[in-house]
Amino acid sequence: MFLSSAAHTEPTAATPGSEAPALEVSNGQGAVSIASMRGHYVILNFWNSADPQSRIDNALYDRSFARSSSRVKCISICTDDDRYLFEQIIRVDGLQEASQYFHDDSRLGSLMADYSAVGAGKTFLIGTDGHVIALDPDVKTIETIVGGDAA
Repeated sequence: MFLSSAAHTEPTAATPGSEAPALEVSNGQGAVSIASMRGHYVILNFWNSADPQSRIDNALYDRSFARSSSRVKCISICTDDDRYLFEQIIRVDGLQEASQYFHDDSRLGSLMADYSAVGAGKTFLIGTDGHVIALDPDVKTIETIVGGDAA
């Protein structure tokens, strides 16, 4: 998998109202970037098997949006160090492989710094214009923000 984020001279904090830092990820299913998803809401989720709540949230986002939504897209990045464990969790939890990404290179640190995501359990809702709308939203909050456009 490939992860990249924009190089910054100063740290950028992905906070509500700010433009989402550049991001490009790829897996065996294809590549996506925040820029290529303009016009869609994006759930950017960092999760880790050692953080049960982040794993639960990842499954909820997957079931609520990754499977059927045309306006809400999911990018879920696993911060585990073990690819085999990641692959087994995808299988056991029944997650959509197309929206799941495993970090396996040195760019994860800069990506997480860009998003101020220390560890796992950080989720960002990014609006159709590429700006961060909410931090760590639950499914109901996302549905409220997105409104009738969620499906």
